[in-house]
Amino acid sequence: FTINIVITNKKVHPGPKSIKLVADIIKQGGVVVFTWGKLERKSLAIMCDSGNPEACKRMNFIKKRASTQVLAINGYPELIPDVAKVENSIPLRVAARRLDVDITEALKRIMRIGAVAFIFEARDNLPEVVTVQSDGKKTVMIAGEIDDSKDYDFYTELIKALHQDQIITAGSSANRTNTGTYHLFQQEHAYSDLAPDIDLFVYHSPIPKKPLYALNLESCTCFNMTVNSNIPEVVRFG
Repeated sequence: FTINIVITNKKVHPGPKSIKLVADIIKQGGVVVFTWGKLERKSLAIMCDSGNPEACKRMNFIKKRASTQVLAINGYPELIPDVAKVENSIPLRVAARRLDVDITEALKRIMRIGAVAFIFEARDNLPEVVTVQSDGKKTVMIAGEIDDSKDYDFYTELIKALHQDQIITAGSSANRTNTGTYHLFQQEHAYSDLAPDIDLFVYHSPIPKKPLYALNLESCTCFNMTVNSNIPEVVRFG
């Protein structure tokens, strides 16, 4: 395994000029740490190409867990129908109907509210590392958040760029198993811990001032959208 791009200190700034560089690292089988979400809960995550088994095993190794541990998919609204059978989700269809919008627009509105993860019935072409067999169905978890609070949403633009090149990324929280997820305001500690084992760290400099309303800096709320109900099941509160 060799990355053909040399990065000084493994740090890259989260701006438009870095998108191609980060995407190329992912395409070469690299593992990248990045931040996602609005500033009040911006946490660190780790990603690789879900279609690269060795990269996925390596990511689980970095997190100190079983190499076969199931991973989530990094998502944005337009990607979700490509990996999930959204048309089979009763809660999503009901939400779209009540909002008088299509399914993708309903997903956009939800993901603008905050950091979420959805569990949907999976499409058949997904790698095993991002799917789970549950109650006779193969499911997939997709996480994301649209950050409209600033001019440039690096996370969403990166996922879009990779999706356009037919790369679906697998992701997880950026931490070692049994430790809390790092957030933006722990960036230095996270870099010291994870940099030796990864290929690239999307590094914010300077770090913005922490908002007084920053309350939850770790998890996202997870909804099971496969239930036979108008209301999704909350699997985890974030």
